[in-house]
Amino acid sequence: MMKIKLKMSFKIFLKSKILVFLLFLGACSFNKYQKRLSSSKDKFILTDKAGKFSLVRESGFGSNKRTLVVKQEIFQDINEKNILEQNLIISVPGFIRGKIRTLRPKKSLYNVWFEGKKYSTEMDINLKNKSLSISMKSPEKQWNGQREIPFPENTGPFCFFGQFVECLRTIGFLDKLENGRKKKIYIIWESYPYIQEQYLNLPNEVFSSAEVIYDGKNEQGENRITLEVGGQVIFYLLGKNGELNKIFWVVQGLSIVKEK
Repeated sequence: MMKIKLKMSFKIFLKSKILVFLLFLGACSFNKYQKRLSSSKDKFILTDKAGKFSLVRESGFGSNKRTLVVKQEIFQDINEKNILEQNLIISVPGFIRGKIRTLRPKKSLYNVWFEGKKYSTEMDINLKNKSLSISMKSPEKQWNGQREIPFPENTGPFCFFGQFVECLRTIGFLDKLENGRKKKIYIIWESYPYIQEQYLNLPNEVFSSAEVIYDGKNEQGENRITLEVGGQVIFYLLGKNGELNKIFWVVQGLSIVKEK
């Protein structure tokens, strides 16, 4: 009987040690994520065919310290008055199959005003059905109600368009940069279906297969990243720590440049 008790005690002791070790590993992994995804708040000048606008972008961990939140707001002028767009994106840093880093999309809320009227899209990931739940509210009949869109048959990673840079940092694409390095991903257009109304020749879909390409450094030492998605080419210029400095979407006449 004494031997059995000793064996049981040892098993309990061993399980508790394993649990502590796993929690320690989880804490270490999460601390690495926090280092990769440091909080930031930046102002940009957005220029497109309609004129110049002010874009305020915030990125950081939510109050529970487990979700990565990106908030973007576009204003009519540089004094941050007369809001035109709002975007709130939430994802969860984690792992695929226990070893591949990923930024799991969780939820997004997008608002845009056309001629003073508000159009909204809210998205939630339905893990049980492996689908994206979309709720739309607008003054127009075709953009109201609920939609359920299955995820493409793909292992990912899936990245919200508005969290593209944070996604790259999380999945480790920026860890070892070599000219011509490529990565297949899926973009989720959190502003669907309204972004298709604002920009020309975008496919009418919420999921778009994409390829990310590293193109080296420019004269200012910024890393050049090309995103090929939906038949479009978008150029990103990132600082040495992976921070967003500029975006150029040439075919749409769009540029986003950080204020100095």
